[in-house]
Amino acid sequence: MYGRTVDFARWSGVLDSGGTDLITFPFNAETLRTALERAAEKTATVVAQE
Repeated sequence: MYGRTVDFARWSGVLDSGGTDLITFPFNAETLRTALERAAEKTATVVAQE
């Protein structure tokens, strides 16, 4: 998830939805790459379990 601000309610919502990262603005390429890699790993794990 992307947001300009980070607060407990937003982060809690991300976790409740199964998310792993909250990217705040401004972000850099490395931050975005890491978040996308984590999401891909999580997706691969879920698919492998099915």
